[in-house]
Amino acid sequence: VRSVQASVPPFHSSPELTKIMDAWMVELFELEPDFVIVTFSLSMKYVDINYGYTLIWFLMLWAVIPYFSCYTALIFMLVEIRKRLIATGVALSARTIQLQRQFFVMQLLQSFLPLGVLGVPLCMFMYGIFIEGNLGLVSLPIAIALWFCPIVLASVQLRYIRQSTARAPTKSTTVVSQMTRFTTQEP
Repeated sequence: VRSVQASVPPFHSSPELTKIMDAWMVELFELEPDFVIVTFSLSMKYVDINYGYTLIWFLMLWAVIPYFSCYTALIFMLVEIRKRLIATGVALSARTIQLQRQFFVMQLLQSFLPLGVLGVPLCMFMYGIFIEGNLGLVSLPIAIALWFCPIVLASVQLRYIRQSTARAPTKSTTVVSQMTRFTTQEP
């Protein structure tokens, strides 16, 4: 509990805000009033009673800046990998070219599908922030979407593995005579 408060100081809410959040949790989940709850919270509505901490700084420092810098580096690396995969002046087999294309598509999917999975819950979260409303149980899809990210990423890798191990049809050099059942090599 203390490690979360130390790593993200704005989550160490004031006693006044903690009291409000605890009451909301008891009401939301229909808990007994004497049930012990530990809440970590930020708010845009109660900045004045929460040591002046606001959710905007948290979003900027812990979400927007890291995501922007990571996706900028990711796009740069994807472009560099694509340049290296496009071999000029080298004869590549059709299978190699197909695997390279599948690999690049897998990288794109693996990079941008988490944004798609988290997009709707993040929009709901941002809407709740800007209307300064209590999200209540609407916040559960946000948590569920976080659980789907590893599943989506694993399914992309599984798709690539299945496609890359699928055997391409090859022309047989063995001819079997239907009439004599003798096997001969095709010239």
